[in-house]
Amino acid sequence: MSEIKPLIIGTGSFGSAMAIVLGKSLPNTQIIIWGRRLEIVEDINNNRRNSEYLPPNSLKFPDNIIATNNLQESVKISNIIFIAIPSIFLEKILYSIDLNLNNKILISLVKGIFIKDNQVKNLFTVCELLNNRFPKCDCCVLSGPNIYSDLARGKFAEATIGSYNLDIGNRVKNLFTKHSNFKTNVTFDRFGVEYAGLLKNIISLGCGFIDYIGNVNARAALIRQGIHEMYNFTCTLKIPCPSKKTFFEDACGIGDLILTTHYGRGFILAKEFLKESNIQTEKDCAQIWQEVESILFNNMKIPDIHNCLIIGQNIENRGLTSVFPILNAIYTIAWKKEDPNILLDILFENKKNISK
Repeated sequence: MSEIKPLIIGTGSFGSAMAIVLGKSLPNTQIIIWGRRLEIVEDINNNRRNSEYLPPNSLKFPDNIIATNNLQESVKISNIIFIAIPSIFLEKILYSIDLNLNNKILISLVKGIFIKDNQVKNLFTVCELLNNRFPKCDCCVLSGPNIYSDLARGKFAEATIGSYNLDIGNRVKNLFTKHSNFKTNVTFDRFGVEYAGLLKNIISLGCGFIDYIGNVNARAALIRQGIHEMYNFTCTLKIPCPSKKTFFEDACGIGDLILTTHYGRGFILAKEFLKESNIQTEKDCAQIWQEVESILFNNMKIPDIHNCLIIGQNIENRGLTSVFPILNAIYTIAWKKEDPNILLDILFENKKNISK
């Protein structure tokens, strides 16, 4: 690949923050960012801001960032494509791209999971979805403890790049080498990176439930025990197991888990969910989640809730509720109105907290 032609699909908070990071790292390269809404595209191009999704004290978009709402043309002229749209909209947007993407590099910034053939036992990740849609593309994932507001202010952050092709992974890493505040490492364990990213969001929901109860000590126990369940659950999906290093040492694992369980959107949503559940006892869980998304995030769809439902149903369907009591408990609290105090009981009694 000679000339670098990056595209970021998604003008939400994370896509916009990543555009600023990439624009600073590649000051002599034109970078395109695609968004569906014309008013956001115009805000970026005219004011160098994304007033809707980024905080007022964010850095301005560098002059080499060009926003557009023409997806087909943007994809056609780009050779490195970052995907930064919520997982619940991903399939629809991907299948609207009617182009040959052969030999392009796709980088997923998305933490999501999908069901194959309407069978909850059959899960596939974002990169697996991308590879199915565009089989001749190289797909990798970038994941880590990256709160978008700090990224958009140019503050230090680190991330893990997972790629089955280490040469491709290192090419992506090199995109950020001139940005001294954004540190990356590369691993062959793409599968582990994806699952670490989505499962830590479920543990974050659990930490929000515990914080609502009012037990900081238990939150620490949930983080410690939860990461073992994250790893062991992922081992049930792939042989050989993903790398322990991915979960217990890398930015995408323990690093992202620590950050998300203190500041993540799921953590914030979970507390509000329990508050509203106690008030609106007649409403089902889906209605309450929708309302708290509206209250806290202006109707923005937070994938953590949907991912929790899919993973919980998968565990239930495979008869593994006793093997993964923490993940199962978070699911039943979130989707069956189970008493959140069951998490405290599980943390006290849990003996399945050591990785295989």
